[in-house]
Amino acid sequence: LGAVSLVQKQGQKAIDALRRIGIDSVIGVMVKGLEGWREEGLPIESLGTTSAQECAALMKSKEITILDVRDDMEWEEKHIPGALHTYVGYLEANLPTLPKDAHIVVHCSVGHRSALAASILRRQGFTGVFNMLGGLTAWEKLGLPLEKSK
Repeated sequence: LGAVSLVQKQGQKAIDALRRIGIDSVIGVMVKGLEGWREEGLPIESLGTTSAQECAALMKSKEITILDVRDDMEWEEKHIPGALHTYVGYLEANLPTLPKDAHIVVHCSVGHRSALAASILRRQGFTGVFNMLGGLTAWEKLGLPLEKSK
């Protein structure tokens, strides 16, 4: 395979993976990856991260809002008490009605979808966004409280 064909296959694979989580309007891919982006001198931002343990401590002091971006079935099975819920695939069209400087901890099952969701929130102007590493899996392993939807 030629280099262009290989890039096209990798790009299509990435687009297909995004469609599986509800992101249907991909308008481009980074052919040279993040390294190529950096080499071009283009801007790079990073997202804040937090742990399940830190998140639980912050919840007690009422300093944060938890946003669960898993799908509806996962949410109904179990979720963090008091969390907001919007599936990551619908997040851009259903942004939380919170101040842009609110402290928001985003989580999914392990942290992949929530990283994407945190990026979406940042792109929409939210400044206090954090991805909970390990997601609900880490939360549950620590024995932290969970509830089920009615």
